[in-house]
Amino acid sequence: MEKKITVQWRQPSGEVFSTIFAGDLCPREQNGPSVAARAADIISEVKPLFKAADFRMLQWECAIAPDARPIVKSGPNHRCCPEVLDVAVELGTDLNLLANNHVGDYGPEGTMSTIAACQRRGIATTGAGANASESGKPFVKEIKGFKVAVLNSCEHEFGVALPDTPGSCGMEPFKIWRRIKELKSTGHTVIVVLHGGHEAYPFPSPRMVELFRFFADSGADAVLNCHTHCPLGCEVYHGVPVVGSTGNFYFPTRRNGFEAGIWHLGYLPVISFDAAGAFKLEITPYLNMDQGIKLLDDEAFESFEKYFGQLNRGFSDEKFCSGMFDAWCTRSGLVSYFSVIDNSRRPESWDDPEVIRSMMPCRNLFSCESHHDLMRNSMYLVEQKRVAAAAAGFEQLETYRELKWLYEALARAAAR
Repeated sequence: MEKKITVQWRQPSGEVFSTIFAGDLCPREQNGPSVAARAADIISEVKPLFKAADFRMLQWECAIAPDARPIVKSGPNHRCCPEVLDVAVELGTDLNLLANNHVGDYGPEGTMSTIAACQRRGIATTGAGANASESGKPFVKEIKGFKVAVLNSCEHEFGVALPDTPGSCGMEPFKIWRRIKELKSTGHTVIVVLHGGHEAYPFPSPRMVELFRFFADSGADAVLNCHTHCPLGCEVYHGVPVVGSTGNFYFPTRRNGFEAGIWHLGYLPVISFDAAGAFKLEITPYLNMDQGIKLLDDEAFESFEKYFGQLNRGFSDEKFCSGMFDAWCTRSGLVSYFSVIDNSRRPESWDDPEVIRSMMPCRNLFSCESHHDLMRNSMYLVEQKRVAAAAAGFEQLETYRELKWLYEALARAAAR
């Protein structure tokens, strides 16, 4: 039986319903046929959790675009074959969330073909559409007498919808605030699901903490986030559950990236609601392994429980949160800056495809909110002569990223 961490902050009244949320699913193109063939086995250990929930959401982080061309961007272009949707079908998924930095990897055509492929399998979508307006429309469904609305958006990396171009829903906080207010005025339970933050960094930046709380203060009944490829902590803020990031759901590894350790650790949050909003949050951790999703054994769960308590400091301890982010900026922000800025070279033509491609990392640093946080804070560290002091905190930060108990758990799970 699965082991879970339960936080309940009040007793429910009357009818209740529950929702489960799975983070990033991206099989990568080369793994598609194998994943489709093994769909039932991959999710067998967590399927009972989905079956028990009244509403099931899955972050679908790849394009289903067999005939489309990849866009020019920084970072990889991800797509898969339509048959991979068997994973979502096996889970009984009600809603595929498409606001992320990979659904648009194969351009407007790829975005629309992804939506169409989900619809053909009977899976609703939100967070992407034919234009910016369509991509931002909430998904609305009646569940056990409750009117439930989901708002899904992502940071401004690549593939974001424009006024007349298909893509994902870019995160516009004031628009989200307005939509929350409108939906609450008509009696909806509102769930905000975001896709943002810093990859491989196990804490929310100070700005992200404030953003999550802003949406809670705006009336959202739950705020969830993913994208970081590692788990972050949670908090209950004024009665609203906030999930910093669930980590990957199923994302097979490649051998030339940072995909070790915390890449393989994730959790499934189940949130229960009554007419007054959320009242309980349950966290079930798992290992995201190439062969499938494995629940933690007793030893690993005990270690996770302690680790999760440490991750929650990202919300509860403002000084700690700021210090860890300063340390992260000295390794990520400053390094990124010096790797893309080169004033010694001026291209003959700004229309040269190779010039455009070479500029995409720099473009991403300025346009993506989390990357912008890194660069802004890094420059503050330089200006205030705090780089060395901040870098001294990186050794402590690494204790939250390199987990001996997790490698041991992965080895045991692989042997099961």
